[in-house]
Amino acid sequence: MLIDYSQQDLREAVKAATDGRGADVVYDPVGGPLTEAAVRSLAWRGRLLVIGFAQGEIPQIPANLLLIKGTSRSACSGATSRGASRRPTARC
Repeated sequence: MLIDYSQQDLREAVKAATDGRGADVVYDPVGGPLTEAAVRSLAWRGRLLVIGFAQGEIPQIPANLLLIKGTSRSACSGATSRGASRRPTARC
């Protein structure tokens, strides 16, 4: 499911699309101020996949949100650098 967050409230759109349950997985390549709304829209034991920060701002996610939703977050990167492992940093 894709949500145009410029046209509708992210949290409300996820809630409506999932019958109030929340998203099992949020793929976030943008970062910025919508990351917290994405975390708040996760279902119990949902996963936030942090892919990048295209928006430019690195979000500060309150740890208590992850705790009370029993959720996890993963930083995913396929990028490599000279001398570094050729494996991604996390399996997404």
